[in-house]
Amino acid sequence: MIRPEAKAFLARYAQAIIGACLAVLMFYWTLSIPGVLRYLTGVLAFFGAALVIDGFRRGRLRRGGAEAEGVVEIDERRITFLTANWGGSLSINDLAKIEVGQRSEALFWRIRDIFGSVLLVPYTARGAEGLVDAFEALDGFDLGNVGRAIEKSGDHMTTVWTRSNSVPVDPLT
Repeated sequence: MIRPEAKAFLARYAQAIIGACLAVLMFYWTLSIPGVLRYLTGVLAFFGAALVIDGFRRGRLRRGGAEAEGVVEIDERRITFLTANWGGSLSINDLAKIEVGQRSEALFWRIRDIFGSVLLVPYTARGAEGLVDAFEALDGFDLGNVGRAIEKSGDHMTTVWTRSNSVPVDPLT
């Protein structure tokens, strides 16, 4: 029996924990195995260390709690968000601004394209964790900005990425 808090922590940082185990094991083998395998285990130890860093950064972005309404699909550089009542779709190539906001303890993404279309996606919607992977392909996108934005308390709207050569977006939409 694992306490719910410990289970949530382990799930949130699973990638970092696996990376740490891999790094320690491979580093130990690097020191104890002679020959060519020593170099292979050394490379795998660095790979494990990279998993730790990436797993920790992504673990900061994961949020527990109830899954929000709606489904996010990312297919061929197109983000689609659908609920029972509404939805929308934007091309990743046409994105102009990405914001992370919080209202009444609920986190959400506000994604704008160069044509003025806006897509509001709850942070805990099914498939929303794939948005970070899609956004990382954008020039100048910094995962640290997202981490700082979601750690803010109270109602806020924080811009985490803006296209450098975008058409001006109407601030009222």
